[in-house]
Amino acid sequence: MHVRTSKLLLTVLTTVLVTFLTGCAKEAPDAPPIKVEPENPQIVDCEKGSDNCREVTDCNNAKTGCLPRHISFSTNDCERNETPQSCENFRQRLEEVNLIADPYNFVSGPLTKEKFVVENLDYKLSEPWDLEFLPDDSMLVAERNGNIVHLSAGESKVLHTVDSLVAVESGLLGLAVDPQFSENGFIYIFYSYQLDESDPAFLTPDHEHKRRILNNLSRFTFSGGALEEEVVIMGAIPGSTSHTGGRLEFGPDGKLYAGLGDAFLDVESQDPDFLAGKIIRLNTDGSIPSDNPIKDSYVYSMGHRNPQGLAWHPDTGVLYQSEHGSNRFDEINRITPGGNYGWGSFQCDQKMRPAAKQGTLNFPLICFSAWTMAPSGMQFVSDRESPWYGSLFVAGLRGKHLHRYVFDQEAIVTDEVFYIRHPVKQEGKRKGAPQNARLRDVEYYKGSLYVIGDFNLLTKITPTL
Repeated sequence: MHVRTSKLLLTVLTTVLVTFLTGCAKEAPDAPPIKVEPENPQIVDCEKGSDNCREVTDCNNAKTGCLPRHISFSTNDCERNETPQSCENFRQRLEEVNLIADPYNFVSGPLTKEKFVVENLDYKLSEPWDLEFLPDDSMLVAERNGNIVHLSAGESKVLHTVDSLVAVESGLLGLAVDPQFSENGFIYIFYSYQLDESDPAFLTPDHEHKRRILNNLSRFTFSGGALEEEVVIMGAIPGSTSHTGGRLEFGPDGKLYAGLGDAFLDVESQDPDFLAGKIIRLNTDGSIPSDNPIKDSYVYSMGHRNPQGLAWHPDTGVLYQSEHGSNRFDEINRITPGGNYGWGSFQCDQKMRPAAKQGTLNFPLICFSAWTMAPSGMQFVSDRESPWYGSLFVAGLRGKHLHRYVFDQEAIVTDEVFYIRHPVKQEGKRKGAPQNARLRDVEYYKGSLYVIGDFNLLTKITPTL
């Protein structure tokens, strides 16, 4: 199936006002209902060789089963039947169609009714992965290339560069600011590094699997405009070139949480004695909290493939997590302490697979089974003065947009494409080429959302009240 891109999007003078992101709910025996995205949504040319015509098929009826819907539209029909202003409105909406990963994966959007202003702040970043605010309103950014960058008053300064990083999808990843930063100046980072076989740490402690690539969770002190005194509070975490996880967040309980990928050892994510494929919880000195769900263990939950987002609901205090699946099958999970979320036993379409240990499995809140979201950083808005209070915002990589969920108690009542980062011109050697619009992290601070991603800019989104 062939889909024409920019030329088609700029010339077609019609629209489709349908969201395909609410799908066909499926329920497994003895399992809670899972929100499953539409089956095989498609955009195809209405007729081979026809002028600017598309047909859309989706499945959107959860009660009676998957029902196909066909919507076709063309430039000529618009010109014959609509006013010039209507055609212009249709054209503008069509320009917002965003292909996610391939012709079968798409969203139309933004599909929100929320009104907001978007600003691109004058900071140039390189592979930004995590963003955090400091009490003085300045920001810290972890760049995957190893730089920890301080952003303040329009100026950027590299505070520290981590050496010996592993490339591909690993590197310098998570960043967290201590809740008592004003008193102690502590910040925490998560990064991947490579070992030589002669290094004693080459053998992961207490486990049979050799790991040439490991991860460190380190603490620095930010003092006098510099980062000082690295202390590795947790080292030799199993790693790989990807499937690393790496997100760090402080919970409302003051404990530090980290999402750890499965390091390409899917069955071992079911092993509570092997840290890969887990969410872990620790004290700020690296010790194990006495109230962790598994005694004398860092493990807070298990059975994860590649967790990249952690966020707590402002009313319930419940932890939610985003996770990359295998060939789609991404997840949004509601985390129960000690819960097992199945990777190594099943993926979120509930196809069971052999596993070392199954036990009691927790099914995902949302399963992206028909298109690839690749959810990364996420944030609940906890500011009661904000019109977005209680909303969960999730940054998408292959999804290339900011998704929004609104909860009523534990039920999702709003599920929408909130903001799409359109390609922009980039400067330098490839002047004129569009930048990738993948979104990596989202933070809320003093009335606005701040978004970073592979477009290497910092974007600010402020509601229009």
